[in-house]
Amino acid sequence: MKPAFVFINAIMLLMLLSCDQSSRESRAARQNRLFRENSGIVLAEIQQMLVSDQAIRSLLRYGTSDSIRIDSLERSFAQKGIDLDSLLLIQPTLLVSQSYCDAMDKQIADQDERHTRRLIALINEYGYPESNRLDSTTHISPFLLLHHPAPQYKDTLFSLLAYELIEGRIDTISCEMIKWDLNGREGLPNIPGMKVEKNADGTTTLTL
Repeated sequence: MKPAFVFINAIMLLMLLSCDQSSRESRAARQNRLFRENSGIVLAEIQQMLVSDQAIRSLLRYGTSDSIRIDSLERSFAQKGIDLDSLLLIQPTLLVSQSYCDAMDKQIADQDERHTRRLIALINEYGYPESNRLDSTTHISPFLLLHHPAPQYKDTLFSLLAYELIEGRIDTISCEMIKWDLNGREGLPNIPGMKVEKNADGTTTLTL
């Protein structure tokens, strides 16, 4: 191979790498600017999705999303020495019928799909839209929504999370926990020092 040809190839490679780096930086800068400009609207939308997410899951567990009614149920069982949340993990149809659970499972899956699809759009436009990117006293995070993502978006989310981790807009623990959810919660999240503790009620707790 002639020296001149090698030199030209090296110059072209450097130009391609430079363009790629410039493109990555301009994309990140644009996302950061847009998030600063529209953060109020974006975070309000995420907060509304979080409210809907918790409400529908409360309906599945308790048959109601009324926090006062739920507190009353928990107090009633506590007076008998029973932790209702732990009991529902063992007997999920204690307060609702199986047919009701089946119907709610379908609604939850549909909502998770809508929320995951919308969050992908928001991440593409603004980067990982977490309130700690701003000087904010209110903590709003899409992690609670992506903690149970729609599995059909696995590859897309893996790619987005890898980019957001490089940009420093999502922390390693949140990133690995979401990836663990996407992988069906098999094994342990890829977090050094992570341990699984077995609880008396048969559930497990992840600790660092």
